Amino acid sequence: MTTPPRRTVPDNPPLKAFRLLAGATVIDVPFQVPRGAVVRAATLWPDPTQPTGWGAYPWESGPGRRGFTPAEIDLGDVVGFAADLPAAPPAPIAPGNPYQRPTAPAPAPPASTTVMTWYGYLHAVDPDRIILRGPYHRPEDAYTAAQQALHAQLRAAPPQVDGPRRGRDGTRLAGGETVPVELAQPPASVTITYHDGQATVGDPRHGWIHVDAEDLGAALAHTPAELTALLDARMPGHLGGTEARLTLAALAARHVPDQLADLTEPTPVVVAGPSPLGPSQPHAAPPAPGMDL
Repeated sequence: MTTPPRRTVPDNPPLKAFRLLAGATVIDVPFQVPRGAVVRAATLWPDPTQPTGWGAYPWESGPGRRGFTPAEIDLGDVVGFAADLPAAPPAPIAPGNPYQRPTAPAPAPPASTTVMTWYGYLHAVDPDRIILRGPYHRPEDAYTAAQQALHAQLRAAPPQVDGPRRGRDGTRLAGGETVPVELAQPPASVTITYHDGQATVGDPRHGWIHVDAEDLGAALAHTPAELTALLDARMPGHLGGTEARLTLAALAARHVPDQLADLTEPTPVVVAGPSPLGPSQPHAAPPAPGMDL
C-alpha cells in the first residue's frame, strides 16, 4: 500500500468554495481521494470529555452516497475531512478438526488507516455553496483562526444600542451608542490581534482582553516577574500562576497602566569613558556636482 505524499499546509490558508447540491448537499472534497479510500466529514468542537479533546457530529452521506449533508454547523465552526483506507483482511485460517474447541478467540476485524485529513472553519454560506477557510494542521489551529476572524468581525461592526440600557460599568447608555461586543467563549490558545490602535489578547482563562496597543508595548518591556508583582499588588489572587507573558502584559495594560514603563520618553545614553573608536572626526562636505576636485 502506497501512502499519499504529505501535503503542504500554508500558514495563511485561502478561502475554498464547496458546491451545494440542491442547497443541502456538499458535493466537493478538499483533496484527491486515494483509490479505495472512504471519506468522512464532521463538525468539530472542543469537548474535554472526549479522549481527543474534540466532539464530532458526523455528516451523513448525500443522495446516492455522493457528498455529505452538513450537520449541526454554524459560522466559525470547525469542519474536518478524512480519508480512510481499509486494512488488508487477515489470511484465512486453514480448516482443522470441526469437533475441536478453539483455544483462542477469533481475531478482531482489521482497522482502517487514516491517510489524509483536512481541517478548516465555516466562513460563509451562500445558496449554492459554502465557503471554508483551510487547510490547517490541526483542528485547534482552525478553531483559533475562526475565533480571531469572528472577533475581528465583531470589532469592525459593533452593534448599536436602540434604547436606554446598562453599560458594562452599570451606567446607562444612550440610544444609538456603539457598544463593544466580544465572543462569549474564550479562545483555545493565547492570541493577539490589532485594530485601530487597540490590541486584543485572547487567553483561555482570562478571555478577551482589550487594551491600548501602546500600553501593551510598554507592559511587554517588563519581565514576567515584574508584571506578576504589579498585578498581585493590585488584584491579589487574580492570576492562576501559568499565564503566558503576553497575557500578563495585557492584564497589566488593563489594570495597572499607570505603573508601566513610558516608552515615549527617550532613554539618555551615558558614556562612562572615552569611546573605543576614539574621538569623532569632522567630515568634509561632499563636493557639488560638476565641481573640479
